[in-house]
Amino acid sequence: AGIQLAGAAMSLLRGCVGFLTMLIAFDFRGGDKAAWQFGLVVLVSVLAGLVGAAVAPRLKGITTEETILTTSLGLVVSGTFAALFIGEVSGACIVGACVGFAASLGKLAFDSILQRDAPDANRGRSFARFETRFQIFYVAGSLIPVAFHVGARLGFGLLLAASAFAIASYAIGRMAWAYRFFVRETAAT
Repeated sequence: AGIQLAGAAMSLLRGCVGFLTMLIAFDFRGGDKAAWQFGLVVLVSVLAGLVGAAVAPRLKGITTEETILTTSLGLVVSGTFAALFIGEVSGACIVGACVGFAASLGKLAFDSILQRDAPDANRGRSFARFETRFQIFYVAGSLIPVAFHVGARLGFGLLLAASAFAIASYAIGRMAWAYRFFVRETAAT
């Protein structure tokens, strides 16, 4: 049950990555924004992803993987909330950084959860199944800005709603799972 909850949270996070990628590409393509602004957003997002990959192993020694995944979802919520008020290019840089960092952190946390909790006989199959699900969510998230014209602010609002739903459902699911299996969950975990 813990793997399924983490997989659902990570799937929504990957959907947010796909949505943001196409949102920025299509919004910056047809507007009055220069190509270097698009490059800046991509650079910030990629650098944040690299920093997230470097920080994640150190965080694993401090807290649990589930808390890292919850924190990464919370980072996307806070970044998209801030971007709604800041503006298009600066907001896109903030959201890109938050989503890039959170996706790297979340992926490593999820991989650790799966490595720890999956049965030995099914571990490889589980990794393949979840990675396929993540790619499907990435594509599904990417299709929304491709199929419909979504401006940056509306896109940030949709991203905020999706990430808020993801963190709420993951936190509630973790508490319900802990209650059902008599696992002690505190506010910190």
